[in-house]
Amino acid sequence: MIILLLSICSIAVISNSNPYASCPPGYRFPITTTNGCGPATNSIPAKKLFGLEKYIGTNFESCCNQHDQCYGMCGQPKKDCEEKFLKCMNDKCSKHGLFRRSFCKGKAFTYYKLVDEFGKGPFDEAQKEGCTCHLIPENEVQSTPTVAQTPLPEQE
Repeated sequence: MIILLLSICSIAVISNSNPYASCPPGYRFPITTTNGCGPATNSIPAKKLFGLEKYIGTNFESCCNQHDQCYGMCGQPKKDCEEKFLKCMNDKCSKHGLFRRSFCKGKAFTYYKLVDEFGKGPFDEAQKEGCTCHLIPENEVQSTPTVAQTPLPEQE
């Protein structure tokens, strides 16, 4: 029976008629975890990776966490995740004066290109996990909706 329900969920995900597919009653998509800025196996905060906070006072961790959530959202196109990621970082950079803003946006674009070029494996992994329906634990059955994922809100 579980295999049948998982198959039904997989069919719903593959159909693309609803990019935020739903699971059958009693099942849900997993809740996406975030790890700051870095690969899932070795999280490296962006401020350490690029020295951003030291030089320009910008921390992209919330953008990275939003990016992680986007990767794990079933049916979300990778391109959309990357574009939202760059926009979030650029928005953070826009608070600086001209020199710092240019430097910050250069670092943001570099980080964006890294995840755009090398993020296919992690994206595919997150989509595979994010599009798999899981049985809802008994203590959560009453309070959990069957549509587990909704589009991410726009970054401030």
